[in-house]
Amino acid sequence: MADEAGHRGQWTGCAVIFLQSLCPAVDLLSLYKDREQGKFIVFKVIKLTLTDSAGGLGGYEILKVHEADPFLGVEVKFEDAAACQQFLESYSSGAVRESLCQHASRLLALTQEITVETQLKASTHILDLCLDKLELCLQHIHLSKPERLRDEEIERLEQQLQSQALGPVPQPVPIAQDEGPIPSNCFKFQNKVFGHDKHQGFHTQ
Repeated sequence: MADEAGHRGQWTGCAVIFLQSLCPAVDLLSLYKDREQGKFIVFKVIKLTLTDSAGGLGGYEILKVHEADPFLGVEVKFEDAAACQQFLESYSSGAVRESLCQHASRLLALTQEITVETQLKASTHILDLCLDKLELCLQHIHLSKPERLRDEEIERLEQQLQSQALGPVPQPVPIAQDEGPIPSNCFKFQNKVFGHDKHQGFHTQ
């Protein structure tokens, strides 16, 4: 179905992934709400999981991450039927949950892997109840259109993630300051000034 939908023009759809850690020591919602560093780490966990499960960086975008107590809701717009289908297959097999747990445990520096509960919805439809019907799930997502543009906070987090991926910007090499004229009985070699001493030969100053 993904191939057929892709040939009928641009395919779009929207789904919301609800996440909740079952580990008492790790509250994903509190981390995202209360700590700037925690917010970025949780976003990175979500982004890496989507990259794993949807087959790369293309075909989808995160529109908003919001509170749905006790869950953290992640609204995703799919722009490619094939990417959406691959995500659904990963979700159905448990690979999405496994990826979430692995990335969260690693990025939060936990001593043991956490367990994450998930739920997937498209509009009012709970897709967890019909994961064995892939075509129906795709249809529900396709009929669920995004109600908003990408949130400004998500734009900022995406830019922060890209900056981190590129690495630190090289610092400019400082220009050597003029240290004044070299005395006539000295010479400069490899940025060191040497002078002649009749008892000790050449020495650095």
